[in-house]
Formats: sequence, structure tokens, C-alpha cells
Amino acid sequence: MVMPAATAESSLYQTRGRYRASAGGHGTEGHVLPADCVDDCMRECMDSGGERYECQPMCQISCSSPPPPPCDSFWVDGKEYCCYRGTDRCVGELRPDGGRNVSCLQDGMSCCDGIAYWRDTSICRNGVVENCWPGTPCAPFGCCKPNERCTYEGCVPLSELCPPSGRRCKPDEACTNEGCVPRSEVCQASGRRCKPDEVCTQENGCCPKDHATPLRTRCCGQRTPCPDSGETCCDVCCEGKACCNHPGSCDQRIVVRGEPGVPFCRV
Repeated sequence: MVMPAATAESSLYQTRGRYRASAGGHGTEGHVLPADCVDDCMRECMDSGGERYECQPMCQISCSSPPPPPCDSFWVDGKEYCCYRGTDRCVGELRPDGGRNVSCLQDGMSCCDGIAYWRDTSICRNGVVENCWPGTPCAPFGCCKPNERCTYEGCVPLSELCPPSGRRCKPDEACTNEGCVPRSEVCQASGRRCKPDEVCTQENGCCPKDHATPLRTRCCGQRTPCPDSGETCCDVCCEGKACCNHPGSCDQRIVVRGEPGVPFCRV
């Protein structure tokens, strides 16, 4: 059975003889003899091309109690491999030299031409695993730096990102609470796009249509804009025209020389 070279993935491979129960009834079922296990592991690892400094830490971890779950063997190009039961296999494309990579996948791993890698820290590009830590993977663009965010258009600096849209706004757009909005539709004083029943005023931003002054200079809110009052907000709009502010009250001028009465504010 083939034991792969010592890598982060090689601890997933186990031979059936790696773990041995105590012989002669001197022990409980499943008890591991670490010395025998490490010796066997080192022999198999080094016979497969691993160096002692690579094999020893891997074997010490691999042989620690409790024993791993059983492994299921499979064949690739006439060689037998083994993955823990319940894990997936990762088999690469055949190389020009006739070899291929074979790995085992744990939860959270993906396959990159036969190499198993962790999706949250690495990325596969053109069949090569790239480690992104301390950044983050951003498929298919590569690795984002810690001060960047992965978007559908690639890595974007956080300082240029519009969070509600999850992307960088275009030159003719502005970032608002509802995301990237065309600048021509943004009310500058409010920093957002006004609702259908609102208009944009210069001083107060988005305002209900019937509360805005005629030239949309300001929003009168609970007060009233009168047609003849210019850009003034009134407490009362006398007969829909004259602006009357507290403590004034509306009155009507007497007809003079045939001219109709004119509403005015009496104080």
C-alpha cells in the first residue's frame, strides 16, 4: 500500500497494520502500542521517499491514541492507497512523467489536481494550491489581502467598498445605505435616493412633496409652504395664499374700488 510523502495531507493515510492491539490478552481492545506504531510508520514513510525529519512528527501524531477510524483502500495506476472511511478521494490528472497526485479530503477541504487543501485559507489556481493566510481566498481571482474584500469583480480595498452593495461603486455612482446609486438620483443633503412620494430639497434633503417650498429650498415639515410666501415656511396659510406665523391670525381685507378682498395676517 502506498504511503505518500510527508505533507499536511499524509496523516490521512493509514495502513491496516499501523495500529496494533496488545497481544496475549495483556490489555484492552483497541489499545495502541506507540513504539511499534511509530517504528512501522517511520519505516513505511521513509521507504516511500520521506525524510526522517518529515516522517517523525507525522508518525508521532498519527500514532497517538485513540486509533483513527478504519481506512478503505483503492487503486490508482496499479498502486494501492487508503483514505479514512467516510472521507472523499482526491485524484489528480496524469502528468507527463506518468505520475499523479493522490490525497484524501476532510470536511472543509477541496481538491486541486490531486492535492487536498483547506478552502478557508487556500485557493486552487491552474492546478496549483496557493496559501492565502493571513488574507482570504477569492476564487477565481487569487488571494485578497487582510485590508481587502472579495467581490464578484475581484479583491477590493475596504476603503473603496460599498458594504450594502458588496462591491466598489462605479465612477457615476454614489454609495448610500441602499448600495450603489446613480449620482444623478442621489439627494445630496440626505445622502440617499428620495422615495417616489418625496422631493429633494437643498437644505433638508428628501421631503414629502406637499411639505417642500416651491423652489425646493427647504422642507417645512409640520409647518406649511404657501404659494405666495416664496421659500418661507408658515404656521398657517391664509386661504391658501398669505403666510401667517404665530401669533398672527388670518383676516381678509375689505373690498376697495371693486378689487376683491386680499387675505392677510393680522397680528
